[in-house]
Amino acid sequence: MAHEFTAGDLGLDFVNTLEHHEGPVREDALTSWSELVEWTVKAGLAKPPVAAKLRALEAQNPRAADGVFRRALQLRECLYRIVTALLAEGTPASDDLRVFNGFLAEAQTAVVLRPASGGLVFELAVSAERPESVLGPVVMAAARLLTAPETLARIRRCDAETCRWFFVDRSKNRSRRWCDMQVCGNRAKAREYYRQHRRRD
Repeated sequence: MAHEFTAGDLGLDFVNTLEHHEGPVREDALTSWSELVEWTVKAGLAKPPVAAKLRALEAQNPRAADGVFRRALQLRECLYRIVTALLAEGTPASDDLRVFNGFLAEAQTAVVLRPASGGLVFELAVSAERPESVLGPVVMAAARLLTAPETLARIRRCDAETCRWFFVDRSKNRSRRWCDMQVCGNRAKAREYYRQHRRRD
């Protein structure tokens, strides 16, 4: 399963690495430490030298790599449940908030300020010395999303029953239906075209 970034939000892209969370056939893009590192690279969070060191961790310290990988899966499931609850206009489970707040507390300990054009910006760098840092940017992005009511109100799920990925609908009239028009949207159009032509035959 290729890594896709169509959600318009890093936290949701991370959740989308697993398709069909509650279905009988789950398609997982993250099944190993190396795939988690690859996702981090594709997301633009780790530069090649850092990524090379992170990949080497699997051989050098497999226990540490596996521990962070398992925590990544825990974070993904926790985020999925929180977002699902909020979309249903409910309150996330207290256990999920407790787990997420634990991740958030960890991430915040690594936040630093660095100079940027016009002033200073927050930075949460991914580091090979702290392998758990691969989760930090995801946690912070998710925290920003979950505490922004206007953006939260724009979260949708892809209309395709074979997909159901989350995305932020930033269209002017809030009418976006697909995670990716070139993939799920075109498939839906093709199916509708086929149905209409069958009726005419």
